[in-house]
Amino acid sequence: MNGLDSVWRAALGATMVVALLAGLLTITAAPARAATGSIVFTRDHNVWIMAADDPSTATPVTTDGTAEAPYLAPTQDDSGRILAVAGGEGGDIVRMDQQGTLLGDPFRPPDAGNFVDLDVRADGDVFTHTSYRSYDTVLGFVVAPTVDFAYADGRDPSDIANPAFDEAYATYSTDTTFMTSYDDDLNATVATYGPDDAEPQDWFMPCESAQSSVEDDYGFCFPTFADVTTAEDRVAVAVPGYDGGPVPSRLWVFDMPGPAPTAPTWGCELLGPELTQSGDFEFQNPEWSPDGSALVYEYYAEPAGGALENGIYVASGFDAGCEDGFATAELVLPGGSYPDWSAAPFGASPPPSEPPPPTDPPPSPSPSPPPPSGLVDGGRLDGGGAQDPVGQTIATSRMLFGDGEASRVVLATADRFPDALAGAALAGDDGPILLTSGLGDLDPRVGAEIARVTGGAGVVLTLGGTHAVSDAAAAQARAAGGDSGCAAPLPGSCRYAGTGREHTAALIAGTVLAEHPGSVALVARGDEFADAITGGAYAAASGTPILLTPSNQVNVDTAAFLTANGVAEVVVLGGEVAIDDPTYNGLPVASRSRVRGPERTATAAAIAQELWGGAGLGAGGVVLVNVRHAEGWQTALSAAVASAVFDAPQLGVENPPAAVGAETQAVLGANAGPVMAFGSPDLVSDAQLGAAVAATP
Repeated sequence: MNGLDSVWRAALGATMVVALLAGLLTITAAPARAATGSIVFTRDHNVWIMAADDPSTATPVTTDGTAEAPYLAPTQDDSGRILAVAGGEGGDIVRMDQQGTLLGDPFRPPDAGNFVDLDVRADGDVFTHTSYRSYDTVLGFVVAPTVDFAYADGRDPSDIANPAFDEAYATYSTDTTFMTSYDDDLNATVATYGPDDAEPQDWFMPCESAQSSVEDDYGFCFPTFADVTTAEDRVAVAVPGYDGGPVPSRLWVFDMPGPAPTAPTWGCELLGPELTQSGDFEFQNPEWSPDGSALVYEYYAEPAGGALENGIYVASGFDAGCEDGFATAELVLPGGSYPDWSAAPFGASPPPSEPPPPTDPPPSPSPSPPPPSGLVDGGRLDGGGAQDPVGQTIATSRMLFGDGEASRVVLATADRFPDALAGAALAGDDGPILLTSGLGDLDPRVGAEIARVTGGAGVVLTLGGTHAVSDAAAAQARAAGGDSGCAAPLPGSCRYAGTGREHTAALIAGTVLAEHPGSVALVARGDEFADAITGGAYAAASGTPILLTPSNQVNVDTAAFLTANGVAEVVVLGGEVAIDDPTYNGLPVASRSRVRGPERTATAAAIAQELWGGAGLGAGGVVLVNVRHAEGWQTALSAAVASAVFDAPQLGVENPPAAVGAETQAVLGANAGPVMAFGSPDLVSDAQLGAAVAATP
C-alpha cells in the first residue's frame, strides 16, 4: 500500500474508502498443517521470489527495475506464473515465470489508473487490480482507489462482470471475493461479492468487536483498513496507524466458525510501535500461507528507523493459538515489500502455452491505385476498424501513399497503446503508422504493405521494446523496407525502447525535436489514449513532440527531457482529471497552458480550434474518429497521418449511438472542408457521420 496511499488520505482524510478482497473459504479439518509454497515480493525495485520456509533462497526474478521505473505488487498463481506492474504505478502488467521469462505481451486493462495492488486467482485465469483514479465529488476532484477484474493473460475482460468498486487492496483466491465497504455513517464493513451478486453483500464489521478498541482510538468505527486476507478458518486485517491520534498500526486476526455470511469472532491483535512523529507507520499487505498456519506481512514506516525495521515478517504457528502465532513473528526480508504467498513451489515451471500457428510467407506486393488528393466529404475508410485494427492501418497507408512514396514506416504493437501514443509526430507525413499483433513474427500483410509503400527502400522505426514488437517481427519489417539503416537523429537500432511509455515517448521526442527544431512540447496523460491520440494528429502535422506523464505526478523522463532540451513552453492536453494541477505546475518549463474540454470529445474540439487554428492549420477538412472504444485507438492513431497529409484535424465521437458533442458541432460549423470518417460503423456510425457533415456550412 505504498506510494499513492498518502495522496488518497490527504485528499479525503477521515472519509477515505478503501476496498479489500479475499477468496471464498472452504472449512476443512486439518489437524496438522505446514506452511509451504513460495513468496514473491519486491526489493531493490525488482521482483524477487523465495521458498516460503527458507529466506536464504531469495532470488531476483527481474533485474531491470529502477527507482524511476520499479516493479510493484507481484502476485503468483499456484502454477508459478507471476503478475507484476512494470515501470511504476503508471506502468503495464507483465506475466512471467519464476525465472523472469515473459509469458505473453505486457498489457494494461481498460480504464486502469495508477496501479497499487494486484492479486491473481489460484488458477491463474483472473486477477484483481487496484488503481487510483480521479473522481468529481462534493469535495472537488479527488484521487480514489478502484478495484477491477481482468484476465491474467491480457485478453479482453469485457465479458467479466466488472462493477469497478470504488475501493481497494484486493486479495483473491476463488470466484467469491471479500472486501471492505462502508455504510451511510462511514463505518467500515467487510462485504462479500459473489458471481451472482449485483453488488457487495454485508458480512461483518470488524471494529464492532469490543476487543478492537478502535472506536476509542479513532473516535468512530472507520479505521481505514489497509488490507485483508482470508485462510481456511481465519481472517487477518491490517489497520494503518493514525499519527493524528497518535494510534499505532495493528494486525487483527479473527476466527471463522463458518463461511460467510457467518460472522467471524475475535482472535487477537498485534500492536505496532507507538508513534512519536508524523508520517506513515503501518502493517500492510498481509497474506496467509496456503494452509492458513502462517502469516506474512510487511511493516512500512516513513520515515524509517523506528522501533520496528522496515521489511517483510513471517508469523507462524497460528494453529497453536493466535497469540502464539504472533509470538513467533520475525523479520525475514529486510527492505522487502508487497509479499504474496502462493502454493506454487519454489522452482515451479508453469504449463507451456499453446504454440502460435505457423506464419504464412508475405504475399507479393500488389500495386495500389494513386492516393486521393484530399478527404472525401461524407466518406468512410473502413479497413476493418475495431474488428481488424491491423487491416485498418494498412488501408489507411494505402489511401495515403502510392507505391514507393513513403520514406519511413512507424511500426508498433496493435495489442496496447502506451508505446504507440507518441508515434504520430515521428511519422508526420513521411510515411504510415502500421501495427502488428503478438510477440511472434510480423503480420504478413504488414510486411507486404511495408514493401509496397517504401518500394523496398525505406526506414522502419519500431516503437517499444521486445515486449511490444519482437526482434523477429522488427527484423522482418526492416527487411521488407530493404534493411535501410538508421542514421542520427534516428536510433542506430531503428527501435525506440524505453523503460516505460513515458521514456519511450521521450526518446521519440528527441528525434522529433531534432528534425523539427522548436521550443514547444505537448504533454498528455499516458494511461488513457484519447487526448494523446487527437493531440498526436496535431503533433504529426506541426512536427511538435508529444510527451507523457501520469495524471498525478510528473514523470522523471518527461521532466528530464524538458530540462535537457531547453523546452520553454508546454501545452498540456486535457483538464485537471487528465493531469491534475500539482502535476501541471510541476512541469519544469517557463510557460505552460492547457487545451481542454469538459470531456474527451470536447478536448479534441479544443485541440482543433486552439492548436490547429492558432497555428494557421486545418484547412483541409476534418478526420472523424472514435475516441472511446477500447479497440478504436489503432484507427485514430493511424489516421493521425491522414491529418498531417491532408491538413485536417481530428474530431472525436463517443461510441455509437452517442450524439455528436456540442463542442464538436461548433468546430464543424466553422469548417468549410470535407468530413471523412475513419473506421468501421461500430466506431463511427453512419448517423454520427451524417450529423457531422450536416453541421458543416
